Amino acid sequence: MRPGSASHVAPFSASGGASSVHSDAATTTTPVALGIDLLPGRPASPPQIHASASGTDGNLLPRRAYPAPTQSASRRTPTSALPTHRLVIAAVGIGLVAVGVWFFTHSNGATHAAAPPATRPASRPTAPKPTLPRMSPTQRIAADRRAESELRDALTFEKLVYTDQQAYTASPSTLRKLEPSLAWGTRLHVNVGDAVSRGDHNVVCLSEQSQSGATFAVADVALGPNEGTYYGQKPCPSPTNARTVPQLGSSFAR
Repeated sequence: MRPGSASHVAPFSASGGASSVHSDAATTTTPVALGIDLLPGRPASPPQIHASASGTDGNLLPRRAYPAPTQSASRRTPTSALPTHRLVIAAVGIGLVAVGVWFFTHSNGATHAAAPPATRPASRPTAPKPTLPRMSPTQRIAADRRAESELRDALTFEKLVYTDQQAYTASPSTLRKLEPSLAWGTRLHVNVGDAVSRGDHNVVCLSEQSQSGATFAVADVALGPNEGTYYGQKPCPSPTNARTVPQLGSSFAR
C-alpha cells in the first residue's frame, strides 16, 4: 500500500475470516471502527448439546437389557410369612424336650451323681523278705553248725518233757522255762503230731533258719514202726506225723 492512498479494510466476520479489501476512495471509515475490526475475533461458543426430554444424562447411555424373571424361579418365603401353627408346634416340641431333660436329671428330687470309677481291691501287703548278710564260706559253715547245735539241744529238752508227760509239747512258754537261751517260738519253731493214735503227741519236729539262709530240721518219733530220730536240711513237713517226718533223712547234710 502506497502512502497517501485511502483504503478500506473490511472488518473480520463473526466466523473469524478476513473480508476482502476495497480501494474505493469514496468510502471512508472512522478510526474507531477500524480499531475494533483490527482486534482478534472471539472464538465461537461451542455447540450446545440439548438434553432429551427426560433431562438426565443417563438417557444418553445405551440401556442394558435384563432377562425377564421366569415363573420357575424359586422364591424364599420370609419368616413372618410362615404359617402360625408350625411355629406353635416347634415351640411345644422344644418345651417337651426341656421338661424331659429336667425330669431325667432331677427325678426323685435328687440329681444323679456320676458313678465312681471302679477301684481294684487292695492287695494284701506281703511281708518283706529278710535280707541275709553277706557271709564268707567259713562264716556260712559256722552259722549252719550253730543252728544244728541249737536243734539238738532243743530236742534234748523236748525228750525231758516227754519223759515226764509221755507226750511232746509245742508250748513256747513251757519250753522257755526249761531253757530260756533258745529262741522258742521265734527263730526256733516246734510242731507236734501223732504217731499211733489220734492225739497221742508222740511225734515232734523242730526247725530253725540259719543266718546263712539255710533251714534245718530235726524230728523224733517216740512210738510205732517209724520210731527214731530224723535230721534234714529242709523245713518240717506238713502235716507232721509218723509217716511224713522220715522224709527228712538221717543227716543234716544234703
